[in-house]
Amino acid sequence: MRLSSIFISIVMMFMIIDVFFKTQIIYDRIKTIEDITVIKDTVYLPIKYDVVEFSPEEFYASINESGIKFPKVVMAQAILESGNFKSELFKQNSNPFGMMRPRQRPTTSIDKEQYAKYEHWKHSILDYWIWQHSYAKTIKNEEEYLNLLQSIYAEDKNYTKKLKRIMRRLN
Repeated sequence: MRLSSIFISIVMMFMIIDVFFKTQIIYDRIKTIEDITVIKDTVYLPIKYDVVEFSPEEFYASINESGIKFPKVVMAQAILESGNFKSELFKQNSNPFGMMRPRQRPTTSIDKEQYAKYEHWKHSILDYWIWQHSYAKTIKNEEEYLNLLQSIYAEDKNYTKKLKRIMRRLN
């Protein structure tokens, strides 16, 4: 690995840690850098959650607490990508976003398969935050964000139309 790649990985790790402390996401048990391990761009978290039963309401609350931009769009994505939280990918991998295993950014995915796999659905929210911080940092409004999703996230040419339809139902 080139020195610049190592440096970028270390900077990303510190950015992730900074977000943990600033937004006090569900990871309030992380107290020091030593609590997080990054190996080959995989972020390993020492957290074992108290049993938090999944519900769409709890999921949306966690998105809001995480500091993710455009939480309504992100919730619509999770509903669309997971078939209203009924897909096998969500049930088996705790992956509501249909996230692929990233190759160029840190991740909380615990598997090397094509699709990301998480220990807990809350880890998928953190991974989404990392994705968003990597690709959507400069996006200022919801319409720009939807355009970004259409161009780099979605395979379906009607993706943003579907998201908007779901978002209207969320009101």
